[in-house]
Amino acid sequence: MKKAYLLSILTIVLFQYALSQQTFSRIPQSIVDTLNRQYPGWHLANNMNILKDPEVISEYLDTTICMPNLVWGDFDNDKRLDYAIYAQRTNSSGKLEEMLVVFLSRGLIFREFVLKDVIEPVYIANYIWLAKKGTKESVFVGAEDTTTRDNTFVLKSDAIDLIVIGKASEVVLYNNGNFSAILTGD
Repeated sequence: MKKAYLLSILTIVLFQYALSQQTFSRIPQSIVDTLNRQYPGWHLANNMNILKDPEVISEYLDTTICMPNLVWGDFDNDKRLDYAIYAQRTNSSGKLEEMLVVFLSRGLIFREFVLKDVIEPVYIANYIWLAKKGTKESVFVGAEDTTTRDNTFVLKSDAIDLIVIGKASEVVLYNNGNFSAILTGD
């Protein structure tokens, strides 16, 4: 019984390690170099365990289109591959710092956008995910809003979903040179 338990723990650890290595290899070297310069000691967010969380709807866990700490898509609708990276590091104060950094492709170079940069106990999300172009999203409306207006919209480009399990979700969109976030769930 003890051997089976240790084997299952080892399997989970190796699975998470293999996925994190697979994820890291998808990031272009120029982006890795930029992150190494600007955020010494950074690493992809330690959230790969979300892939085994029973509260997460498995149909959304297609790791061929994104990972919980790395999303790639065409965020600015220019037909080039862009990247959103959910990174962490221990800052100079010894606290955990989390960053959501987007890199938009401009041909041979990438334009960087720091969308969020927080220090514990604040965190960005449980995970990030790809919101595909053409997806219908609903703006979150509080219980006090009793209007019957249509609060839905269709994504005109790929976007980034920030998911906080049991609390909220927001979609981050690129529009006219800037990113903005819309609360889409509670």
